[in-house]
Amino acid sequence: MHQDQYIEVRHAGQTATVRFLIPTITDPAVITEISERIKQLIGEHSPSELVFDFDNVRFFTSQVLGLLLQARAILQPKGGRIVIRSLQDHLRRVFKVTYLDRYFEFAHQQAGHSEGKG
Repeated sequence: MHQDQYIEVRHAGQTATVRFLIPTITDPAVITEISERIKQLIGEHSPSELVFDFDNVRFFTSQVLGLLLQARAILQPKGGRIVIRSLQDHLRRVFKVTYLDRYFEFAHQQAGHSEGKG
């Protein structure tokens, strides 16, 4: 496990989980730092599944959507996938209105594991 002030990264087999630690992700410098950390994670570990846990997040800017799409663009050609977990309903609507819900899988966290799309 690796943790910094913005994200915590956990590895379990071929799955890496990025848990956001801050409730609002709006600062472009912070988003750039998180993006670089995620690119480093993918480069070093080549996970087949990358889970983004939004349990602590209450608000984010569109730059975060770009970060997720960038991670998807790196993983998808290698057969990898992105899973979005524990997204609040008002944030989930952002994915729906932008049609980005078609590009990611969604899961709800329960008792330390993910359960189905949804």
